[in-house]
Amino acid sequence: MSQPSQLMSDPIINPAEGKSVPTPNPAVPLPVDPNWSLPAITEDVAKESLLEYASDKLCYGTSPAKNLEVKELRPFNTYRYRLESFTESRVFEKQIKPYEGEKDDKGAKVPKSPWEIPVRCPVLFKDGEQKMPVVGTTSIKTCDLCKGKGTVTCGECSGSGTVQCSACYGILRTDEVCSSCHDFGTQNCVCYKGILLCNVCSGKKQVASFTQMVITWKTETYEFVADHNTDFPTDKFKKVQGEKIFTDEQPLVPPIVNFHRQSINTTSQEALEYHQSELSSSSRMLRQRQSIEWLPLTRVHYEWKESEYSYYVYGKENRVYAEKYPQKFHCSVM
Repeated sequence: MSQPSQLMSDPIINPAEGKSVPTPNPAVPLPVDPNWSLPAITEDVAKESLLEYASDKLCYGTSPAKNLEVKELRPFNTYRYRLESFTESRVFEKQIKPYEGEKDDKGAKVPKSPWEIPVRCPVLFKDGEQKMPVVGTTSIKTCDLCKGKGTVTCGECSGSGTVQCSACYGILRTDEVCSSCHDFGTQNCVCYKGILLCNVCSGKKQVASFTQMVITWKTETYEFVADHNTDFPTDKFKKVQGEKIFTDEQPLVPPIVNFHRQSINTTSQEALEYHQSELSSSSRMLRQRQSIEWLPLTRVHYEWKESEYSYYVYGKENRVYAEKYPQKFHCSVM
């Protein structure tokens, strides 16, 4: 494959970060062998896959898988295109926490935008989150809820220290004694003598108020499976791997233009435009990666007990999809 050309010098402005980012490379012709195709699986692999499939089913017999006669192995191999855009978003949030020795730094220069704050480069294509206080926004003050006492009056008992009995609800009976309150009609509250630790300052009497920056790294994925001209459910491909035949990773990847399946070329262009329009308003693009995989798909036509059936073997894992299996038993799980 030819080496990609150097990045163009004209920058585009990403409104989310307010900084210049490189434009994507122009589309580079993709050298593709028009005869690329995964071969059909062998009869032995087809039988072994069906036997494993039947063995995993509680009420399926294995006789068809062991004794079938293969009539045809027909490949319908197709392709999967995947675009991954690794993005970073940043937001400011107001926070209040119990005072734990923080320094009041009011007066220090405060960044006007979260994108002005330097952050260590994350592991690419690994989702994550980081939270950090913003310099110049921390102030220490007396807790408003407890007025600096560290405790508050219990709202459950209104400071009395007792509440209505949860067993008899305070309704005393003459025929028997309440085992919970012993006919007092009340019981001790969960608080301590009508007071609770302040849940804002945790008893510290002071709180630290500050602005926190939340950084979120996320990989947005766009996938497309080309038409395979069969009744095989395409969503089954989501849980299997294919054979990767092309990978391109850059700050911004160019569209694929000359793959021999035009639907892949069209989807590449659409996926890139979609990610750019949907993601650039709220985040910045750190890296993009696109790939094409062969997806093995073989229809097995076979005969068992003078009747004909078919099933599909798909993915590198040789999984089986059989809409109709000839030997099913009526059974129930005890």
